[in-house]
Amino acid sequence: GTSLRGFRNKLAEVVDTSAYSPARIENIYRTNVQSAFSRGQAEIHKHPILSDVFPYAKYTAVRDSRTRPTHAAMMHLGLDGTAYYRASDYAVWDIWTPPAGFSCRCSRRFVTRHEAARNGVAEAREWVQTGQKPPLQSRVWYLPPRDKGFVGPGAQALSLNGNHGTNCCGEMRLSQYEWNRQLKEIISGGLLV
Repeated sequence: GTSLRGFRNKLAEVVDTSAYSPARIENIYRTNVQSAFSRGQAEIHKHPILSDVFPYAKYTAVRDSRTRPTHAAMMHLGLDGTAYYRASDYAVWDIWTPPAGFSCRCSRRFVTRHEAARNGVAEAREWVQTGQKPPLQSRVWYLPPRDKGFVGPGAQALSLNGNHGTNCCGEMRLSQYEWNRQLKEIISGGLLV
């Protein structure tokens, strides 16, 4: 890799007089660096020892005036209303692995069952108490749409059995209208403050 300055210089050499603004160049650079970091992190997590020690992942949004409401909402849509999801919930991470849009500053951090338990995940708390790993059950997630203009599917209900946008019977579980209504409830309920 290289620094942002090195990236800009290399781009200027290739494009000579670039039509891209400095802000756009920075956006491209930061999004690609974060994408590469995220892919590397996920690849390392595939090791059986690491995936056993860190079975959960926490989604974190920056939570300032520039944070998109859908990104902030992901901090309340995980297990038991937390920001914690199973690290193996590909239905979630295939859509929402940061960066989840251009200039996304969100992050994903793999965590132990003990951290998830301390932060309100009931199945993790039971796992810590009993030593019994919870069964991987098919679960339907209601997730917000990704950002327009960013490559990836739109709003859909996702299930671990791979039937994106449907339940086990093939029915659509959540319309865009219903998602927007629920998101407004979350926002108006003060959860995103």
